[in-house]
Formats: sequence, structure tokens, C-alpha cells
Amino acid sequence: MTGWEVTPLDIDLDMQQSPPLRRAIIIRDLKTMEGPDPKQKGLRHRRALIEELQLALYARAWELTHPGDRVVAVGVSEVGEETVHLLEADPQWRDQLEASSVGVLTDHCGLLFRRPDEDADAVQSNPFRAWMRERLTTALQVATAAAAGRVSPTPERSICSWCKVADACGLAAAVGGDRRWS
Repeated sequence: MTGWEVTPLDIDLDMQQSPPLRRAIIIRDLKTMEGPDPKQKGLRHRRALIEELQLALYARAWELTHPGDRVVAVGVSEVGEETVHLLEADPQWRDQLEASSVGVLTDHCGLLFRRPDEDADAVQSNPFRAWMRERLTTALQVATAAAAGRVSPTPERSICSWCKVADACGLAAAVGGDRRWS
């Protein structure tokens, strides 16, 4: 027994619910990028937050396996000819993170995420924590659907050509996905 509590998933911005903190944690995912294309700058980071589940799963897994730790930022380091370290920050930690120069801070979650039971006229939830909850909920829904056999493949030649279950979905032929594996 460590004596530390697991950081709750739901924390209001007033921070009164948060248990004592052992460590503040930043989760980064390194992604290689081609060249410096100004139009692409930050796109991989935004997609990781809004379209993908990986960062939220990493963040919550860390908190569950390291009681007392709280993930205060997650992000993508876009590595190419130039490297940019982008971080979506918990608003309760934004000032400390800005002062520590850990990367370029973003606020994509601020206006997009709230707890599902929250009254729009009385917003209290921490949007970073609400983002984590929504991504985890989505991951559980996907896993439940897959376990029940409900899978919606998205056929694409470049993907179907290496997919090991292409025969099961039956859609590889529709996009001309040749079989490169045996």
C-alpha cells in the first residue's frame, strides 16, 4: 500500500476534489513528419487529441498504475527537419507549464469537452479531464462493439494490402487491395 490515491477522472476547476499530488506527469507521443510544411504544423497533434484514443489511454493508464500521479498535459512532438513539442494542458496547470518551457501549449479541449451530466449554464468541469473521460468512453464503446462482432471497416488500398483480416471483412477486393502478406 503506497498511501496515495488514484487521481479521480472527474475534477472540477475549483480543484477541491483533487487528492494530494505525488507527481505531475506529461505524456508525449513522438511522430515523425516530412519537412517543415507550415500548413501541416500542429495538425498531427490536433488529430491525436480529437480523432484518436491513444493519448487519453496512455494518460489514464499512467494514473491508474501510479497512484498519486496526475497527468497534467499530453501531446505530440512533431519530429522532422524541425521539431515542435505541442502539449494540451490541464487548465489548472497551464501557468506552471508555461513557466517551465515544456513545449508549445494548446487549448483544443477548452471549448469542446465537458462532462456528459454537466449543465451548460453551470460549467464546473475541467475540460482536460472531460476530454480524457470522453476518449475513454469512446474506447470502451469501440471495444464493446468489436467484441459483439460490430466492426465497420474502412477499406483503402494502402491499408487492405497489409491487413491480416481483410478476408474476414470482404471489402479488400472492392478497393483492389492485393495481398502482400502470407
